[in-house]
Amino acid sequence: MNEDRIRKKGNNRRKKSNFKLGILYLLLTILVVVTFVRRKDIADILEKSRVHSIAQGEDKTHEDKESENINLETETENENILKEKENPNTKIEDKPKQDEEAKDLGDPYADINIKPANEEQKSEEKPLTDEQTKKESEKESEKTKEDLKAENKSDEKAEKEESEIKIEPAKPAINEPAVRAESNLSYENLSNKELSWWYRVPKPLNESVPAKIDEDISNLIAKYNGIWQDGSGKKRVFITMDEGYEFEDNTTRILDIAKEKDFKISFFITGGFIKQKPDLVKRMLAEGHLIANHTDKHKNGAKALEKGTEVLIEDITKLETMYEELTGQKLAHFMRPPEGVYSERSLAIIKDLGYRPTFWSFAYHDWDTKAQPSLEEAKKKILGQLHPGSVLLLHAVSKTNVEILPDLIDEIRAQGYSIETLDNF
Repeated sequence: MNEDRIRKKGNNRRKKSNFKLGILYLLLTILVVVTFVRRKDIADILEKSRVHSIAQGEDKTHEDKESENINLETETENENILKEKENPNTKIEDKPKQDEEAKDLGDPYADINIKPANEEQKSEEKPLTDEQTKKESEKESEKTKEDLKAENKSDEKAEKEESEIKIEPAKPAINEPAVRAESNLSYENLSNKELSWWYRVPKPLNESVPAKIDEDISNLIAKYNGIWQDGSGKKRVFITMDEGYEFEDNTTRILDIAKEKDFKISFFITGGFIKQKPDLVKRMLAEGHLIANHTDKHKNGAKALEKGTEVLIEDITKLETMYEELTGQKLAHFMRPPEGVYSERSLAIIKDLGYRPTFWSFAYHDWDTKAQPSLEEAKKKILGQLHPGSVLLLHAVSKTNVEILPDLIDEIRAQGYSIETLDNF
């Protein structure tokens, strides 16, 4: 009995043990099968992925090259544009014929005539993703824009430096008002030695011989676009009158004579004259005379500059303001230095303010109202020195000038001269 029980228990244990082993074997078998299947699927997936990546990489590499070509072409075109901008007369040469042939054959670098030094190394590089390619393209584009900005700034800086070094004061056209020159020039390096205008009386008299000045003075006046005598050889005379102040209604009489004889005068007025006789200034303008600058306070230019550049500039520009407020017009672009006194520095300032420094090739002692020359003496001097291109300086305060003016005009015309204003100079 006991042996049967023991035998049954042993059989039961063996069955349980075999069952457990069977379960374990089944699980192992399932595990092996699943593992095999998964490895195969993964391999297939990896293979497909590898093939797709290679294909995608080739496409992206091609796109990379095209993008790079576009950026390089853009950069080249921008350089050409900048070259044309710097020198409009320069023609950008067309690419050689062999370059076009290379482009047709598919050379992506034909447009810029270069080959990459590391071409083999590029082919071994890891292909870029879409996002990376896009970012690289954007970076290249931004770099091109930054390069263009840097070049433009460099050009602007160069132009600014050139404008500070090379100064070209304005040269107003005939019949135009004064135009300021944009100049950063320091006038301190120019001489302010006081000079007085003079000329050599032509000899012999009554032979239409031009006046003369020394060569160094002629060069200095020409350097600053000055006027003293018309050298064209034309038989014409320029009658200029300085108007510092009105004396005994002389200007009214002069304007009446000019209207009657039908000729025009170039008047140089001061601030004092505008304040004293504003109606006469308006009449001068209305009747077609030329009105130019003789400064506000009639200051000696060289002495004014000893006090500072602005002293002379203010004396010139204040008259402009007064005249414009009175007439609504601009002064003609001629300026006569008071007393005929000047220096190289004053001439430079006058020119930079847009004026032509204006002197004369004839003048005589007519400004002293208490010591007037006789009528015969005055006519003899004026007509004796008359020559083609004469710039006559007459003072309106002179009673003698008013008395001889009608006969003087008739005699000048009788000798074949025309009478013109300085804007025809």
